[in-house]
Amino acid sequence: MHKLLVFLLLFVTASVALAAPEKKLEVQLVPDWVYDAIFDLDAGYGNGVTDEESFRVLKDMGVTCVSARVRMHTQDVEKDPAFREQVARISALAKKTDMRWFAYFIACHDLEMAKAHPEWRVHETPDGQLPEVSIYTFLCFNSPWGDEFLRKLTCLERDYRPDGFLIDGWNYISPFCYCDYCREKYRKDTGEEIPLRIDLDDPHYHRYMRWRDEVKIALQRKVQKALKEINPDVVLMPWFTGPGRWWHMETPAQLQYKYETETMNRIADFPVLEMFWDWPAQQESSTMADFSLRYLAGLRRGRPFGPSTNCAAHGQQPTNIPRPEILFRTAMIIANGGQASPTWSWTKRRSDYKDMMDFIRARQPWTTRATTRSWLAVLSSENTRFFYGRAEVRDKYLFHCVGAFRCLQEDHLPFEYITDLDLDEGGPRLDSYAAILLPNAACLSDRAIANLRAYVERGGGLVATLETSLYNEDGVRRPDFGLADLFGANFKSGPVDHSSIWPHMIENIEKMPGLAGPQDMLFSTHTLLSDPLIETCFTGSVAENQIERRTDFFGKALEVAPADDSETIVQRRESGAAGAKTLPVLILNQYGKGKVAYFPNGMDEAYFRFPLPVQRRLITRAVRWVAAAPPTVEVDALACVYMTCFEKKADATDFLIVHLLNESNTTGGKSLAQGSPPQREEILPISNIRVRFLDPDIKKVTQQPENKELPIRPVKGGIEVKVPLLEIHSMIIAEK
Repeated sequence: MHKLLVFLLLFVTASVALAAPEKKLEVQLVPDWVYDAIFDLDAGYGNGVTDEESFRVLKDMGVTCVSARVRMHTQDVEKDPAFREQVARISALAKKTDMRWFAYFIACHDLEMAKAHPEWRVHETPDGQLPEVSIYTFLCFNSPWGDEFLRKLTCLERDYRPDGFLIDGWNYISPFCYCDYCREKYRKDTGEEIPLRIDLDDPHYHRYMRWRDEVKIALQRKVQKALKEINPDVVLMPWFTGPGRWWHMETPAQLQYKYETETMNRIADFPVLEMFWDWPAQQESSTMADFSLRYLAGLRRGRPFGPSTNCAAHGQQPTNIPRPEILFRTAMIIANGGQASPTWSWTKRRSDYKDMMDFIRARQPWTTRATTRSWLAVLSSENTRFFYGRAEVRDKYLFHCVGAFRCLQEDHLPFEYITDLDLDEGGPRLDSYAAILLPNAACLSDRAIANLRAYVERGGGLVATLETSLYNEDGVRRPDFGLADLFGANFKSGPVDHSSIWPHMIENIEKMPGLAGPQDMLFSTHTLLSDPLIETCFTGSVAENQIERRTDFFGKALEVAPADDSETIVQRRESGAAGAKTLPVLILNQYGKGKVAYFPNGMDEAYFRFPLPVQRRLITRAVRWVAAAPPTVEVDALACVYMTCFEKKADATDFLIVHLLNESNTTGGKSLAQGSPPQREEILPISNIRVRFLDPDIKKVTQQPENKELPIRPVKGGIEVKVPLLEIHSMIIAEK
């Protein structure tokens, strides 16, 4: 049980930073066959495969685990002879064609059970009133339905040995369940009654949210354990949405009950993710889909996950999409470390399905069992999203995450996401990063703070923005930053919104009286700021032919008191007020053997809402400045080239794999900003990309799957190659 107290700041001596004991999350090993598999997910959308011809066609195209027509709603393999016959036939077909198969199950939905046992239903209101049974009637896992659900799964596995279970509906639609079983369990576990309403400011509701998550996690572990006792190679494939349907990342935290937690995603064997690429609007770009996939890859920590390619327009509409868009979506999944999973009935043309499968299979030799090679860790904090973002999660938190993502992506820095779980665990994983970035990670536990302090003290680099560490993990305000000693600054007041009035007049019109005026950003001559792109943003006087080291400041900002031994290299003041009070924009500090750069403002968020190149470059230059070592891979390319790094060992050879994804769109993004982005109808190739490897021992570099060997040119500390042409997606493979 989390104690809702304001934690005392951790006392640390001047010379020693103590890390909290490691707190590890137990996970089961994923069956080995999953890493090589290509799953077809049709059962989640259509009827699944039912006949031998379809089995054989899919096998010939490269699918290894098929979505069979075994959709369990009210069916029971022990009590339904017709269903038993259907399952037996599917099982026999899979054996005959040497294919793996999985069944589909909606976890909390059984209309017959709901009618027979109304007391098992989710009771959405405390008065005990239940609406008529419908497709939206759900059963409660704390009731006997939890055991009945498990019995159905284990009976099917025992008798027919499906290779996996695609489980939909792990979450209820309602935020509460007041059935007798939930009331009794909540009293027993907490000594309290279930809250009567959503109140994100109420610690009692916070406890209920965490308790409800623990119930879902316990059920998932129970199902995994029971199935694997029958067949250790069976795979639990939860149909997850929270980080997968990327727009759920934007949903206010009062709808948290619809999410699967970070823990649920990490402990699953093979989470299946619905990537509805263009619904709702993603502001005419692929940013949110990229962000969610990269976040999931970090969350999984090398464990496999299967995003659906969703070859449909506007979410789940049946309109087919152009071939270049199909391949682009597939490439995005691959570039972010996922196992692209097609859907048979949703890909309207068989030729498109074959092209997609050929695209996946051509890349498998370098993607199977490859693990992320990262230089920088970026925190995505579930605690901050729920207990700080609350009803304003987009403005208060998500925009910071996505803005930081854009900065790193467009300047081609290698990074991966970590979570609150990783910070609480601490240990060697943190030390594997040259730097850690905390985009407004307001809610950090004492354990996470201790681990970060020890990490920096040992020589790691840290960059943080705005209210990072000002709250504990339950959203309770601290009197000062938990990381104040690392930041070299103490909290005084804020934040104050210095949002631009133009070009965002319409969205800000109602709150204009509450907005602070525009401000100047004043730059020193520190080496961190010595960058041509930063300098092109400086303002001045055309008439006097004079450039000042000054530009505009946008976004939210705190007032902080810098420590005497820290260094403020960028400041802000009211525009045009030469003698006005100045406040810090970027503070640099040394802590132990490590360096820290702290932005007491939303520089990251500003780059998503009203981007200027100077904002991006300040973030990425700060990351480079604090990093314990330079990145091992550098890419010089247009900002629309998306880059990720992986590594793999095969046949005694070490491979460093750089994915290059061409995200350009020839339509120029001319759709309505609130609508869907235009789909790709053609490919605009990009030429003359340069990739540098900080490793002089690299002997050979190829472009795959084109199978082109690239000439190596020695450079300081390593080698460089030029990629002559990038179409949709290529991998640059360096061999040692």
